[in-house]
Amino acid sequence: PVVLVPRTALQMMGTQSVVYVASASEPGRFSQRDVLAGDTIGSQVALLSGVEPGELVVTDGAFFLRAEHERTTPNTARPSAPADVVFPSANP
Repeated sequence: PVVLVPRTALQMMGTQSVVYVASASEPGRFSQRDVLAGDTIGSQVALLSGVEPGELVVTDGAFFLRAEHERTTPNTARPSAPADVVFPSANP
């Protein structure tokens, strides 16, 4: 199966396409995933690998998550190093 996501979900880290997937068990935590992007169909992009059907992908705010990842990742790490971006929950 092919997963379709809005083009706004797809971010570039150097030459690698990435998306941010929400953690199912930890609210406010997002994992960066390397993906293989396929064809663009209207305003959506087919993801050939990296995301499974049913996973929650960030569509609005993905650029912000990418910027936060770049800000918090040491310069010695490769640009698309797998990492979580964590945001405090609005509810304590």
